Amino acid sequence: MARLSHNLAANFMGQGVTALAGVLFLPVYVHLLGIERFALIGIYASLYAVMALLDGGLSTTLNREMAADSSAAQRRARLRAMECVYVAMAGAMGIGVWLLSPLLARHWLGVVAVGGEQVAHIFALMGLVLLFQLPVTLYNGGLLGQQRHIALNAVNAAFAMLRWGGAALVLWILPPRLETYFLWHAGASCLHAGVLATMLWRGLGGGAWQGPQLAALRGILRFSGGVWAVSLLGAVLLQADKLILGRLLPLATLGQYMLAAMFALVIARASSPIFSSFFPRLSALVARGNRAELWEVYHFGVQAVAVIVLPIAFTVALFAHEILLIWTRDAALAGEAAVILRLLSLGVGCSGLLVLPYALLFAHGGTRLAFFCNLAAVALLVPGLVVIADGYGAVGAAALWLAVNAALAASFPLLCHHKLAGSLMLGGWLRDLLPPALAALLTAGLLRWAASGAGPGWQAAAIVACAALSIGAAVLAAAHLRGWLLLRLRGGLA
Repeated sequence: MARLSHNLAANFMGQGVTALAGVLFLPVYVHLLGIERFALIGIYASLYAVMALLDGGLSTTLNREMAADSSAAQRRARLRAMECVYVAMAGAMGIGVWLLSPLLARHWLGVVAVGGEQVAHIFALMGLVLLFQLPVTLYNGGLLGQQRHIALNAVNAAFAMLRWGGAALVLWILPPRLETYFLWHAGASCLHAGVLATMLWRGLGGGAWQGPQLAALRGILRFSGGVWAVSLLGAVLLQADKLILGRLLPLATLGQYMLAAMFALVIARASSPIFSSFFPRLSALVARGNRAELWEVYHFGVQAVAVIVLPIAFTVALFAHEILLIWTRDAALAGEAAVILRLLSLGVGCSGLLVLPYALLFAHGGTRLAFFCNLAAVALLVPGLVVIADGYGAVGAAALWLAVNAALAASFPLLCHHKLAGSLMLGGWLRDLLPPALAALLTAGLLRWAASGAGPGWQAAAIVACAALSIGAAVLAAAHLRGWLLLRLRGGLA
C-alpha cells in the first residue's frame, strides 16, 4: 500500500501543477494577444479534447499491458505495434486539420480581427501541435502501467511549465503572434513525447530496433475498442446536457448553467488521479491471480474516493452561493446559479463513485457491462433533458443529470461485483462508502450551520476549513484508510 499511496500523491501533485500551469498564464496570453486571438487557443483546447477522444482506448490498453505479468519481449512487441498505430492516427489527425484549415477558418469561425488567411494558417499549425502532442497520451499510459508514477508526474509537470510558461516568456520577448505560440507548443510537445518514449523503452530494457508486428495486437484490439466505446458514451453523458440545453434555454439561463458546470467539473478532476494510481495496480494483481490482495486494494481505493471526492462535493453543494459569489463577484448571478451548482456538484460526486468499479472491470479485460450501463444512462438522459428543460429549465436539467448519475452509481458497482465476484457485495460496498460519506456530510453540515452568520471576509476561510475538516472526518471513519495511517504513524514513531 505504501507504493500505491506514493503513486496517488504523485498523481495529485502532477495533475495539480499541470492544471495550475494552464490557468496561471492565461491572463498573460489575453493581455499580449488580445481576446480574439486568445479565443483561437481555446478552440485548440476543444479540438485537442475531441481528437484525444479518438485515442481508441490504446493508452488504457497499453497501461494494462505494461502492468501485466508478461515477458519483456512481448511487451516490447506490443508497444512497438501500438506506437505505429498511434503515430499513424496522430499523423492522420494532424494532417487532416492542416488540409481542412481553410474550411475550418471560413465556416467554423465568424469574422475575427485576426484575418481569414491568418486563421487558416493558425489551424494548420494546430494540426502540427496535435501531431506531436497526441502521442504523449500513449506514453503516459505505458509509464503508468510500469508503476513509474513519480518520475512521470515530475516530467509532465516540468513540461507543463515549459509549454505554458515558456510560451508566455517568448510572447513577451518577441512580437506577440499566434504563430509563435503554436510553434513553441509544437516544439515542446515533440520534446515531451521523445522524453517519455525514451523513459518507457528504457524501462523495458531497450533492445535492438524492431519493426512493427501488428500480429502482436491480437487479443487486445477488442479490449481497446471496448474502452473507446465506454469512453465515448462517458463523454456524451458528461457533455450532453451542455450541448442539448444550448438549443433549448435562453442565452442568459444557459450562461448560468455553464458557469455552474465549469466549477462542478473541478470536482471531477479529483477522481482522475485515483484511477491513474489504482488501475495499473489492479491490472497487475489480476494478471498474477492474486485475488486476496486484489480485493484489499479495491476496497482501499473505494474508500480513497469516498474521502477525497465526496467531501469536496458536499462542501461545494453546501457553500454553492458563497463559492459563486467569491468567484464572480456578482450577487445576482451567484443567487441564480447556486441551486444548479448544488445539484451538479452532487451529480459529479456520484459519478466519482464509478472510478474504482471501472478500474476493476478494465483490469479484468471487460468493457461490455460498462458500455451497456453507460448506454442506458445516455438513453435516459438525452430525451429526458429535451422534455424536462422545456418545463423546468436549467434547475430541472441539473436535477435530472444528478438523478441519472445517482442511478448509475447505485447500480453499476453492484453489477460489476456480481460479474467479477459472483456476489453483489452490497454489505462491503456500503461499509466502504457509508461511514466516510456520513462523517463528511455531518461535518460539512455542522460547519455550514456554524458559518451561516460569518461575514464576507470569513467565507473563503470557512469553505477551505469545511473541505479540510470533512476530508479529515471521512478518513477517521474509513476503516481501511484509518488502519493504514495508524500503521504508518507507528512505523514513523518507532
